[in-house]
Amino acid sequence: MKLGIVTLYGDFNYGNRLQNYALSTVLRGMGHDVVTLVTVQKTSAIKGFYRKHFEKEGGKIRLKTRKELNRDAAFSEFTSRNIPTRFIKSERGLSGSLNEEFDSFVVGSDQVWNPLWWGDDLDCCYSNDYLLRFADADKRVAYSASFGLDSVPDVWKALFKDELGKYRAISVREEAGASIVADMVGSKPAVTLDPTMLLDAEEWREVEADVRPSGKYVFQFNLGERSDEQIELARQLASRGYEIIDYMDPQCRYFGGDPSEFLSLLDGAACVLTDSFHASVFSILFRRPFAVFGRKHANGSNMNSRINTLLGTFGFEGRWCLEGADAAFSCDFSGVDAALDAYRRLSLDYLNKALVR
Repeated sequence: MKLGIVTLYGDFNYGNRLQNYALSTVLRGMGHDVVTLVTVQKTSAIKGFYRKHFEKEGGKIRLKTRKELNRDAAFSEFTSRNIPTRFIKSERGLSGSLNEEFDSFVVGSDQVWNPLWWGDDLDCCYSNDYLLRFADADKRVAYSASFGLDSVPDVWKALFKDELGKYRAISVREEAGASIVADMVGSKPAVTLDPTMLLDAEEWREVEADVRPSGKYVFQFNLGERSDEQIELARQLASRGYEIIDYMDPQCRYFGGDPSEFLSLLDGAACVLTDSFHASVFSILFRRPFAVFGRKHANGSNMNSRINTLLGTFGFEGRWCLEGADAAFSCDFSGVDAALDAYRRLSLDYLNKALVR
């Protein structure tokens, strides 16, 4: 079967690139011909230069640093090397003509159904692509799609209800998302694993690059501002002789690495401090002690619901906002294997059934 994956794409987001890699790898392992489809909006040379070299941060526009541009290039190379991808130039998104070429389209994972990123136009390319509006109804499949919200904004509800009701199969990544879908279509979808968890630690180690320091260190990975609790815990760990690798700090000597370097540094850490869903995922897969801290995006997206589902699934509810170095290292992974086996079976069974035509 020829499958098109539709997911978020960004040359800076580690979790996004790794979940895309995982879903592509798993589907190819099932024997499918798989390509990720990415809309690239047509633009002038000047606008293209602007998008490449500038970014919005805190409501302001700033010039990207050389390190950031190198990171973007490293991400593009990672995608080119590992994820079969077709970039399609279009003003309004993916075209219905793709139905002639593909047997099914799989949207997910990540926050593909978070309309707070889409603007106000209900017919924008984002709603076209991420709701699979371009696809025939019997070719629409969602795998571990995420809203990143407790509810869909009123302006989008009717469109979501109409489009999701056409899907052949839907699974979501969080319980909050399952409730949203159930309210819209009348039945609760399966809650399946993030694609990254469909691969085991050894499969991920085949992707790693060897960039670890020789001494003991703590891997700190934040997508939002560090809380006072996290700052204090990092201070305590540093006082015990651990180097603190603050990976998203531009001053960090490892800043700007591609996803394979991210994996390696997390895998070798004595402990992980994070507000990131995917850093939490890989801490569990690699059996690295970890502590999780809350994060909420300025646009109102709730970044914690997906982590709540993850921690609850594997019995790690107590990893929130830990206090004290001893607590950070005290992490019981004894129940992980059984839970992973059960949820992998459920998730892969869903995919197999959803893709039967």
